Amino acid sequence: NPHEVTYMTLQTKPGSSLAPNENMLFIFSEPISNIDRSRMHFYQLVDSEYVERPFLFNPIPGQIRQYMLYAEWEPEGKYRFVADSLTFTSLMGHTARSIKNEIRVNSLDQYGSIFIHLLGIEPGDTADYIVQLLNKSDKPVSQTVAKDGRADFFYLKPANYYMRLIIDSNRNGRWDTGEYKSMRQAEEVHYFPKPIPLRAKFEVEQDWNFRSIDPALQKPKDITKQKADKEKTIKDKNRKREEEKRRGK
Repeated sequence: NPHEVTYMTLQTKPGSSLAPNENMLFIFSEPISNIDRSRMHFYQLVDSEYVERPFLFNPIPGQIRQYMLYAEWEPEGKYRFVADSLTFTSLMGHTARSIKNEIRVNSLDQYGSIFIHLLGIEPGDTADYIVQLLNKSDKPVSQTVAKDGRADFFYLKPANYYMRLIIDSNRNGRWDTGEYKSMRQAEEVHYFPKPIPLRAKFEVEQDWNFRSIDPALQKPKDITKQKADKEKTIKDKNRKREEEKRRGK
């Protein structure tokens, strides 16, 4: 149909509810070429009336389809973000349908905090110490650079957390592998040897001397075993395929 209008699609993360320290991510189906910011409005519900509030809607560096909505979020607050159909234009000349996002900020009662005190940092060390909280799949859910040997994590959902430390020698914000040509060794990685259970409305203070245990023995079995099981499952599937091929012959 030559008269049918094609619209961009839009996805938001993390959805309609936020932690007080989160912001809302907008992911468009096409790269954006123009934004008419006069058509965007952000409101907070105050005494049963929506009051306009300041906000930022900025592109994510290196992501041509992603933008972040930044605002001053209050726990248990209710907000509304609106934009009409002429606000966003893509490189293909398409617009998006009108947006009316209702956003709720969760209560502080749903979260806990973890405070880590790093022991074993050598005097005069200029490296950054990146502390990561991991889930049971060994994936980072939060990370921070320790300051004065302390790493603070706020607004965490109740769970068992695991912990990894990267000694970022070149201070580039990530773990670097070794390089044979320059004889550079991989940056040190350490694991806290057991899970840290966290309940809602609780704070956990934890000392961690990351040099007190051999690095080869640090990683908890709970997150080591999962990877081993996954590799075993892949090997079993491959073996079964090979057996089926032989039987087919």
